[in-house]
Amino acid sequence: MGEVCKLKWENLNKEHKTIIVRDRKDPRKKEGNHMIAPLLGESFNLAIKQPNNSHLIFPYNPRSVSSGFQRVPNDLEIKDLRYHDLRREGANRLLLKRRCNSSNWP
Repeated sequence: MGEVCKLKWENLNKEHKTIIVRDRKDPRKKEGNHMIAPLLGESFNLAIKQPNNSHLIFPYNPRSVSSGFQRVPNDLEIKDLRYHDLRREGANRLLLKRRCNSSNWP
């Protein structure tokens, strides 16, 4: 959540639909873990639809976003859903989509 709330407009590449994630979490190294990440699916459109009135794309407190996110599964009585689970689900869907579009897929 913290990484998303630190994304800056200056790191967004509209031509390639990528963004530089600066100081990405890594247990071995705290700074300098920059990574160029593709903005897949609707994530690019979501980013560019944000008001550009701050240097941050999503100028929110990560703690507020986290507590807001947790309210939804609680209200829907979904047990044990974490933000990280959505990342895993997204990665699985991306891999499945690539397999289905691959000429090597049976």
